[in-house]
Order: sequence, then C-alpha cells, then structure tokens
Amino acid sequence: MLQPEQRVLQIWKALAEKCEKGTGWSSFPFSTEGESYLRVGMNYPSGREAIFIALRPEILPKKVVFPIANGFALTWLDVQAELPGLWLCLYRQPGSDQKMFTKMAADILTELSKNGEDSSIRFRILMKRISEWQRFMERHRSVRLLSLEEKIGLCGELEILNDLMNAGISAEDAVLAWTGPLGKLHDFTFPSWAIEVKATVSHSNFLIQIGSGDQLDPALISPLYLTACLYVVDEEGEDLGSRLTSISSRLQNFPDALELFKRRLGCLGIEDLQSLETDDKFVLIRKKIFHISERFPALVTSHLPSSIQNIKYTIDISQLNEKTFTITDIVKNLGVILYGTK
Repeated sequence: MLQPEQRVLQIWKALAEKCEKGTGWSSFPFSTEGESYLRVGMNYPSGREAIFIALRPEILPKKVVFPIANGFALTWLDVQAELPGLWLCLYRQPGSDQKMFTKMAADILTELSKNGEDSSIRFRILMKRISEWQRFMERHRSVRLLSLEEKIGLCGELEILNDLMNAGISAEDAVLAWTGPLGKLHDFTFPSWAIEVKATVSHSNFLIQIGSGDQLDPALISPLYLTACLYVVDEEGEDLGSRLTSISSRLQNFPDALELFKRRLGCLGIEDLQSLETDDKFVLIRKKIFHISERFPALVTSHLPSSIQNIKYTIDISQLNEKTFTITDIVKNLGVILYGTK
C-alpha cells in the first residue's frame, strides 16, 4: 500500500498526464476505498497542485476568513460539473516548496480520512491543521537563524532521542517516533503513547512554556509524558552541530534510521551539518520526566469551556512535587518491544 505522500504524488503525476491539453481543474479521489469527500487535484495549464475537501454549507460559520501563507492558499473551488456540492480548494502558491506542500497535503488528507466523516468535524480539523502548518512553515528556515531558545528546544529533543535508544528502543523506531520536526502536537509520538519535550535556559529558575491546551491533555493520548530539560550556556558544553553529528554517527550502522533522521532535519531546514554555527554551547544541568495524569497541574482543552481558545501558559518545574521517571523506567513499565523482543 502506498504511503499518503506517495499516493498524492501518484495522483498529481497522473493528472499532469491526463490534463496535458486541457484547462481548468481535474481531480481523483484520495482514497481507494470509496470515501468521496477528499480529492487530489491539479489545475491546467498552470500545473497548480491542490487538494479538495467537500463540505455542507449549513455547517460553516457566517463569516469565514481563509488563511494564506507563503506556500499555500485556501479558497472555494469553482463549480465543477463532476463535483456537485461545495468544495474547498487548498493549493500550492507559485514558486513555493513542492516537497513541503506535498507533506502538508498528505498530512491533512490523512487526518481528515481518519476523523472527518462528519462535515462539521472535517471543517474544524482542516482549519486546525492548516493553522499548525502555517506556524511550522514560519519556522522552516535555516538553523543558522534559530534563536537561542529554538536551539535549546532542539537540543532537548535530541537528548530524548538518545535516551530512547539507550533504553533499548531500536534506532528506526526511535527516529520514526520523533515527530517534533513534522510540526505534530507532541515531539515523540508512538502508536499508543507520547512524549512532549520542553527545554529552557537557566535564568535562576526552571520555567517551561506550554504552547496550547492540547499539549498536556491526556484525553488526547495516554500514557503521555512531559520531559523538562534545563540548560546553561557554557563554553565547556556542546553546540547544536556537535550533538547532531553525534547522533548521525550513532546511526551509521542503521541506514534506514539515518536516512529518516536526515529527512527529519530537512524538515527543519538543516541540510548540511558542517555549515552549522558553533557559537552557542550548552550543558544540560537538570532533566525531569513526569507522567501527565488528570492530577498534573496543567490547563487542558478537555477541561476548559469551549469559549476559551489558543491558551499559552508557564509551568514552574521547581515547584512540582510529582513523581519523576527516566526513559528506561517508562519503556520498562509500558512493556515496549526492544530490538524485536520484549
């Protein structure tokens, strides 16, 4: 079975051949299993790639403001004889990154195919995922332009990636679970559990920033763990490039994992490790891992009134008395398969 990105590319290729002498839009269903509300399209003669999403007019807000980013735009699809009803068209902007748009299109189609049978839910999922991709694309630039906080954040994720492999999870599974570079809700996502990583620089306290009401909501996935890493800037420490190079070296004997690791870095705009700046060096001085239960002090969407939207808040880790874990503890407690054996 083709992966979602491969399926999207396959359809665009077929449409490019089919529409060689045509004009206007043409499309094929995204799913091969009969689902009819998601399609992959192309405009000719422009060759503009797109995806189409069917909606019922009565579920839409009275006023809809469509998002626009450098890489894509969302608009209503012109009436198509072969597509009755109302359709939204998400298309790639001229000159934008096709690979990035392909990832975005495949991600949105996959989410909608899993959870979007109801038209109103479909619309909410669509707008939420587009908003998340907007933020991700804004961050998609050369690592040499990353702020100190962003570099520290990546160091924290690399720390946990190493911990997962040290705990016995295979290199392929560990890197596959690293979904932070893909703009997913959690930095590490396994089939039935997840880890959110927060890293910060010491300024006499241990404060972490939570970016939404979903990040620490165990109603969305459980078990869910929070890792908090505290760094100091220190000339005796390691820079980001050294940390990335170290993991690349560790993966040399696992070509599939190494290739996936490089693709994850590519999503962050990191193509050449040798070109990374080495000015900022960090030392990890504290690391705490918490199990996120209903009792953990967090603001979560499932417990908030629906009128409260887009919350951000700060947790002072130094004030928490909750039990802490290691990655090895977590892997052991969950009975995770290690190197193909329990």
